[in-house]
Amino acid sequence: MSKAIYRCIELLRLLTNLQLPQANRMVRERTMYLLQWARPERIMATSNFPIKELRSTGPASRRRIWNLAAPHFGLILQEMFGHIQTLMKWMSLDQLCLHNKNPCTKFSQRCNPSISSHLSQLISHRREPQMAENLIRFGIVGCAEIARKVARAINSAPNSAVSAIASRSLDKALNFAAVNGLPETVKVYGSYHQILDDPCVDAVYMPLPTSLHRRWAILAAEKKKHILLEKPTALDVEELDQILDACESNGVQFMDGSMWLHHPRTAKVKEIISDPKLFGHVNYIHSTSTTSGTKQFLEENIRVKSDLDALGALGDLAWYCIGALLWAKDYELPIQVRALPDVTKNKAGVILSCTATLHWGKSSNETSATIHCSFLSHTSMDITISGTHGSVNVYDFIIPYQETSASFDITSGAKFAELHIGWNTKPEEIEVVNELPQEALMIAEFSRLVQAIRTRGSCPDSKWPQISRKTQVVMDAVKKSIDTDCRPVYL
Repeated sequence: MSKAIYRCIELLRLLTNLQLPQANRMVRERTMYLLQWARPERIMATSNFPIKELRSTGPASRRRIWNLAAPHFGLILQEMFGHIQTLMKWMSLDQLCLHNKNPCTKFSQRCNPSISSHLSQLISHRREPQMAENLIRFGIVGCAEIARKVARAINSAPNSAVSAIASRSLDKALNFAAVNGLPETVKVYGSYHQILDDPCVDAVYMPLPTSLHRRWAILAAEKKKHILLEKPTALDVEELDQILDACESNGVQFMDGSMWLHHPRTAKVKEIISDPKLFGHVNYIHSTSTTSGTKQFLEENIRVKSDLDALGALGDLAWYCIGALLWAKDYELPIQVRALPDVTKNKAGVILSCTATLHWGKSSNETSATIHCSFLSHTSMDITISGTHGSVNVYDFIIPYQETSASFDITSGAKFAELHIGWNTKPEEIEVVNELPQEALMIAEFSRLVQAIRTRGSCPDSKWPQISRKTQVVMDAVKKSIDTDCRPVYL
């Protein structure tokens, strides 16, 4: 079985050396990701084998551990075949064989019969027509930089594909498609109206400036397009309510683009902080989201323009911090929100940096929290959650340090050693491996919900619009406190 996995890896390496047409550059990128995914350490992690021992031993010991993992390889092999199928979905296989004269012939001859047969089917037949019926077809409305990341995610998720791209400038849309290696089958529009009128678009991703969200999201809902809306969702909760009302009345799914919520690490942290014996009651949370903007950014970026993204750092960065605090508190709204007087604004009145405190409950069930967001500080995206029995620290909760895994530190039952010369324990690092990047997991979940609506008549999942609305409510409260000389706002 281990040989079969090596054969799969060999196929992936072969694909990286193919002479691919320009439109299929994403294939090479995806293949390189799969090769990284297929490291022995990754396979051992899936097989629940000791990673530290694997990393600290020599080649002979590695081979021994590898052989011990053989009973688990069946599942791993299935996963790799799934990844290869996803890769093939991206490819114009007719062009592949034309450019390379069926390069997998030699490889197939060296595989055992079952593997050779399976891979031969993948290579010899175009799967796109058969798979198209089950894919959610996305239209991307706007060519912002973040759209590049999400376009990649749409095409790497197993149940979605980019169907169309639109910009107010046709040249900009064409350039986006070319730079990101989108297939020639992707439609390119020079108008947002055109993409919303396209009957072949099931859902839209909107990375537009916040000031444009209300207009275009409502129009999209009226056209029966399911909506993945970039954060912040609106300039205030009144605007967001209009969007959500349009989605509800037209039976379409709504979700905002908070990718970190879909990472498996998030669920693991939640499991720990919800354990009353291990962690206790959550009584303090602190979160930061900061980045050091260049002079050009601070002068020209849409996030500092009052007519485009008037919320500035509050909308762009504090959205994550507020969302994380609410997530840690099971989306219970705080009773009080108050901005601190360290607010920095530009000449147009757009917030560049701010800090706020939030407070929940009374007496033994109370929780306090602080957030800090800034375009003027070194990059950070931390959350610290303290409980009565333990604490958790995540240093990269918004964007993990790497795509294929993420970690966090937990400390439980910590006390000072005698004479207070040390601690009785050290933080434990917990690593969580993920098959796909968090943005692709977000797309997969959104597409699953859309598919259920489309094929089974399911109702849109109300969980996601409720999360967005509560985040918007708290963000509005911080803004109101800032606008009223940092007076407390009660919810």
